[in-house]
Amino acid sequence: QLCGMARYDGLYSETEKLITIAPTWRYNLCGPMDDHTDVYPLKPEFDDSIYYNYFKSLLTNQRLMDAAEEYGYKIQFLPHPILFPHKEKFQVNPKIKVLGYGSSFKEVYAKSALMLTDYSSLVFDFAYLKKPIVYTLFDYFDKSNSYNSSGYYDHEKDGLGDVTYTLDDTVDCLIEYMKNDCKIKDKYLERIKNFYAYHDKNNARRIMESILKLEEQGVFGIR
Repeated sequence: QLCGMARYDGLYSETEKLITIAPTWRYNLCGPMDDHTDVYPLKPEFDDSIYYNYFKSLLTNQRLMDAAEEYGYKIQFLPHPILFPHKEKFQVNPKIKVLGYGSSFKEVYAKSALMLTDYSSLVFDFAYLKKPIVYTLFDYFDKSNSYNSSGYYDHEKDGLGDVTYTLDDTVDCLIEYMKNDCKIKDKYLERIKNFYAYHDKNNARRIMESILKLEEQGVFGIR
């Protein structure tokens, strides 16, 4: 049954001049989960990784911070939940808020004007609100990056937002959006409209109606 995602019904928009940087994690930079703490420890090579150094450079980029001040934007950093225990590890500009445990993802989606990520699936909830996305694929050509393998989803052809590969291009792209009040580009708005089968708040209703219809047909062995 094609019904849509029930959780999308609860999404709402109260957009502020706020940009959220929300990358996913890299399993190859973490050890096995500690059974006592449920924490994935960082490997020693984390500090020297492309991943860590890229986000350190981005989150302390003075050009980005100057532009945010000029255009009246705030920036916040949302690490992947697996990295919440290590959020103090990341170096950020003092003006950037770092989110952690207790963060409401729905509130992040609601208030953010733009989301920057690498490969996080958070963008599918965010795009449902028809807001701009930037993918920063800074380690796409790094062989140790498990996200760079070919698959059914091509960011250039299928992505719901701009794609950048370098720090400078990423900063340029963010500044361009801030200059234009983070207005989504027509190209990506059209992709978003075509991506979702439904764009309303009736997903849960469709799911329930489909279940009841299947139940009437005896699919569940109940007549």
